Amino acid sequence: MNEKNHEINNSIKAQETCSGTPEDTTPKKEEVLPPPPTPNPNPERILVSIKRWSENKQRYFYKPKDPDYAKKHYWKHKHDMQCTTCGAIVSTAMYRHVKSLRCLMVKDAVKKALSNAQIEGVETSHPTKTQ
Repeated sequence: MNEKNHEINNSIKAQETCSGTPEDTTPKKEEVLPPPPTPNPNPERILVSIKRWSENKQRYFYKPKDPDYAKKHYWKHKHDMQCTTCGAIVSTAMYRHVKSLRCLMVKDAVKKALSNAQIEGVETSHPTKTQ
C-alpha cells in the first residue's frame, strides 16, 4: 500500500518538474531548499552591567560592563574595615562578621560590663541616708 502511494507521488513530482513543451521529456532536477536554521535555545546574553552584592550596604550595586574599569574601581575603593564591636580587621563581609560567634561574644561581654557599670553608678550616685 505504501509502495503504491510512493510510486504515485514520484510520478506526480516527475510530471510537475517536466517542462511545458511535449518535445522535451527529460525531467528537471528538483530544487532542494536547505532546512530552516533551528533557533538557538540559549541566545547569547549581552551584559549591560555587573550586579554585585554589597555586604556593608546590604543591597545590589550595578557596576559598568567594562571589566577593566570595574577592577580599577574595586581596587581603588577596597580597603580593610575595622569592626566597631570587637576591633577585628575585616577585608570583606562585615555584615557576616558581625553575626559571627567571635563578634557576638565580645558584644555580650561589653553589654554585661556596661550594665554592671550602670548598676554600680546608680548605687553610688544615690547614697543612702544614715541616721
